[in-house]
Amino acid sequence: MVAVPSVKGLAFRTVLTLVERARGPEGVEGSLAAMPEEVGRALRYGEIIAAGWYPVDWYRAMWSGIRSATGGGDAFVRQLGRDAIDHDFGSVYRVLMRMLTPKTLLSIGMRHFHHIYDTGEVQLTDPTSKSVRLRFDGCVGFDHAMWIEVLGSCERLAELAGGKDAQATIVSGGGDHDDACVAAAVWR
Repeated sequence: MVAVPSVKGLAFRTVLTLVERARGPEGVEGSLAAMPEEVGRALRYGEIIAAGWYPVDWYRAMWSGIRSATGGGDAFVRQLGRDAIDHDFGSVYRVLMRMLTPKTLLSIGMRHFHHIYDTGEVQLTDPTSKSVRLRFDGCVGFDHAMWIEVLGSCERLAELAGGKDAQATIVSGGGDHDDACVAAAVWR
């Protein structure tokens, strides 16, 4: 059996929970209906478990269905990425995160990247007290929505460590067929 780039089931489940919070059960149902049958069925009937690993292609298909059914553009995807951090990390962890600098928490968060994706490498470069550059390489199968979700998560991590109004922007790559992305994250 050939290994394919995979995403942890927790990511699928978190995103659908957040879609339901934002757009209600009808937003989830519409999204599931807009996905390829195999993916929609697996999500609808709980076949995707939090601890399991599933193809990046399925994750991409999930995002495509969500965007199609909800009309959610980059701002919606980014917000879901930000909200996923709050959803997945309890209040005790969030209190501890406030003791770190944004750069340090982003560094820890990028090590966590491998707990969600089994493909790709992340490096933080050019750190200052108010910014950092993020370099993702080898993220096979990623598309633009996935990049935007990851950047939203990075923004929220910086804010949890005390950064204000964090913004991450794509400098290069980060498109539908790019397995690399360079982004600049800045905060006040």
